[in-house]
Parts: sequence; C-alpha cells; structure tokens
Amino acid sequence: MLMLLLSTAMAMADGSVASSSSREVPASEVLGLIRSGMPVYYDNVTIQGELNLTGYSQVKSYLIIKNSTMEDANFDTATFEKGIDFSGTDCGNVSFRTTTFSDFADFSEASFLQARFIDANFQGWTHFRGSVFREDASFYDSKFLNSAHFSGARSRDANFGYTKFDSDAFFSNATFLTMPISTVLLSKANRASTRQLHRQCQLHAL
Repeated sequence: MLMLLLSTAMAMADGSVASSSSREVPASEVLGLIRSGMPVYYDNVTIQGELNLTGYSQVKSYLIIKNSTMEDANFDTATFEKGIDFSGTDCGNVSFRTTTFSDFADFSEASFLQARFIDANFQGWTHFRGSVFREDASFYDSKFLNSAHFSGARSRDANFGYTKFDSDAFFSNATFLTMPISTVLLSKANRASTRQLHRQCQLHAL
C-alpha cells in the first residue's frame, strides 16, 4: 500500500494522474491514460461514456476510480498488472470476463447494475465488502488465490458455480436471494466450508 501511495504521489507530481477536482470526465480521457501506461486516479467524478478496453489486453498501471459514477464498462480478457480500486463507485453494467487481477482488487461499497466476473483470476486480495449488485452477479468459474471478502455484500442473484477459493473466503452478513454454492471449490488449506458459507450468508429477498 505504501508503494501505491508513493507511486500515486509521484504520478501526480508529473501530471500523469487526472485531477480529482474534475466533476465530469469523458471515458476517452480515462482510456487514453490506460493505453499510455499512466496511473489513473479519480475521486468523486462522473465518467461520461462507456469504458471499453476490448482488444487492449495489458493494463500496466494502477486504475483507481473511487466514490464516483460511471456508465457501462467492459474489461473482458484484460490483465491488470497493478491494483484496481473502484471502492464506493456506482457502476452500470460491468464485465470482467476472463480478466486477470495480478494485484489487489478493491470493490468495497461499490454498486453495480449487473456484474460479470466469469472465469476471472484474482491473484491478490479482493474486497467486495458492502458491495451492492442491483440485479445479478456472476463469479462462475472464477478463481481467488488470496483472501476474498464479501462480507455485507447484497445481490438478488449471485452465481458462484465452480468458483475456486484457495485462501480464506468471508461472507458474513452477505445477503442474496439465490446463491447456488454446491459447486464452490474450497482448497484443503481453506478453513471455510460449504456449510459455513450457508451459515454466513442470508439467503433471502433483499
């Protein structure tokens, strides 16, 4: 985290990180920073237009869009080499199919219309604590190699079919209308169990 703060501070000094004072930011500006390999840092802004990284596979710098509002986003097949932080951000439909998160992924307190993390690979710690999925969320066939936090998350339909947790998975006070978890794969080293997941989650209407 210290390295993240130092990197962000250095980037701001160079002017490579967009100012958080801007209230409306075109998606093209964000995409331009990503494609140029510059760190992206926004706080309390509105992203205008769709963030679409189709055909762009490597995101080499931090992508931080916190406490903001953005429309639909497509990051399918992308590899995030640095951390991604959408905490507190209100999103439309987002897709991270077959996406690799090489560093941390923080979606704490974020909200989504629909979210697709199908076949995603989370290699660092992952936070969805307090996240709200207004329609449905799919983590089908995704893999979490580090700790995964879903405590307090809410969704009408959460699909964790064939999701693999290689480390601790936390679902305390998570609220889902439906959550088929009979096929959740838990490593032997993971203290959690399917029965514990049932106890931790509240499986009823929002």
